[in-house]
Amino acid sequence: MRMGSLNLLVLVIALCLAVMGVLSVVTAQASANLSARQAETSQELYAEESAAQYILSEVDGILANVRQGYVRSSRVTGAISEASQRICTAAEGLEASQAVGLTASLETFTPSSTSSSKPSGQSGITLDDNPFGAGQTAPQEPAISPALTDSMKGCTGGVTFALKTPSGLNLACMIGLYPDGTYTIFQWETFRSWNEAVRNQMLWTGN
Repeated sequence: MRMGSLNLLVLVIALCLAVMGVLSVVTAQASANLSARQAETSQELYAEESAAQYILSEVDGILANVRQGYVRSSRVTGAISEASQRICTAAEGLEASQAVGLTASLETFTPSSTSSSKPSGQSGITLDDNPFGAGQTAPQEPAISPALTDSMKGCTGGVTFALKTPSGLNLACMIGLYPDGTYTIFQWETFRSWNEAVRNQMLWTGN
């Protein structure tokens, strides 16, 4: 029995519809995966911003005691350092209900000598510790430049705090403290670090 031209046309149309159906399913799945990742990133961003604002409010609360004369300005960096663990624990707990898995670290730093005998190119800042944790590095972590050191003249000290999610989303902050109990935000930056666990995932696999 010979296949007529009409039957051949119907077969071609059926094959095209089948291919289009498969492509539609794969594209829909990929779009769903993309939307889920965007939602996860947005959730992590809001979680980090919320926790960072909380940490900043706690630091401002300690500075309020300086402004009111309850704490000497020379003691403010030490007071923040002593409260760092409590502040970070509370910041991490803010988003516990969202299961973001946020981790926080807070360190204090002090401006070093700014005398004319300072070697050229020296940063002028001494960090008490790596804000990203011992043995951990982040290539995107901004270096403390001499220009930043110049802008921090007059600071009695400062605070750096870092927030990180399991997916590698980071929020790094640097705050300069002044003798009158005020502060200036020198850095408030979000960036993503390399995550080996997800490096082989492809965006449009549809899996």
